[in-house]
Amino acid sequence: MADSPSIATLSLSDKVDGPRPLRLLSLDGGGIRGLSTLLVLESIMHQLDAIEGPEVKRPLRPATYFDLIGGTSTGGLIAIMLGRLGMDIKQCIQTYLELSPDIFPTESLLGGSKLGKLLKASKGTARFPSTPFETELRKLMVTHGLDEGERLEAGTDRPDGQTKV
Repeated sequence: MADSPSIATLSLSDKVDGPRPLRLLSLDGGGIRGLSTLLVLESIMHQLDAIEGPEVKRPLRPATYFDLIGGTSTGGLIAIMLGRLGMDIKQCIQTYLELSPDIFPTESLLGGSKLGKLLKASKGTARFPSTPFETELRKLMVTHGLDEGERLEAGTDRPDGQTKV
């Protein structure tokens, strides 16, 4: 069996037999650990940047390459920033680091322990309160020219349509 080509050996203009496959980006939750997700995605975008031609607008934005970006918890926040707000990775990391202290407050010794997490889960209680998340998301939307009540399903950065979030 032949080895699969790596991202560095594929051209984004390589043709696929039949219709182009749907490109999905799924982002996991995990509180502040979402930063690691962004750092991995940053590495992928650097690899893409190295193989894209000079005619491609820089900085590269994930919304240009993915048809659907989704996530849970912190992954959902990242999906909104990349897909709906059309941020590039550097903007997203900077914004994520600015928002994180308000969205993911430091947990108490018991609350942050495995036992504390288990107790919260058994009661159906969220690990972090949703109000700061919602407040910061509304501010972010207004900062990017959206109405805070606007729906977030569609992005704005795709030349052939829109990235769905």
